[in-house]
Amino acid sequence: MAERVFPRTREDGSFTVAARFTLNQADAADLVRRQLGEWITRHDSTEHVDLLADLSSLPRIELIDPTIVDVIFEGRPGSQLWKGLLVDLTKQLTSKAPATLISFWDLVAGHPHPASLGPLDTTTPQQK
Repeated sequence: MAERVFPRTREDGSFTVAARFTLNQADAADLVRRQLGEWITRHDSTEHVDLLADLSSLPRIELIDPTIVDVIFEGRPGSQLWKGLLVDLTKQLTSKAPATLISFWDLVAGHPHPASLGPLDTTTPQQK
């Protein structure tokens, strides 16, 4: 079996990934938080997806600076659904919130997924 390149896992097999967005208006962070809450509710009550089966906590928002936000997924060892969930959430946020995807980030390794890089900022949160 090929070694996983993205995301890098911790010794226990857990991982942390983020979808990093640039915010396109002043109140965008609040709108992203609201959309995240609606997405979580939809998956729980309508689609009956147990997010905590694959994630160790519900997805959360971390403001990197006033114009950049990470939506963070803490993955459990052996998690399989996280990729589809992250893509689904990204589609919702880019269609309903004033946010543009920059890239997907491996927060354990501290770098973006190379295939998801756009022309925007690639500095890590620690470099800011």
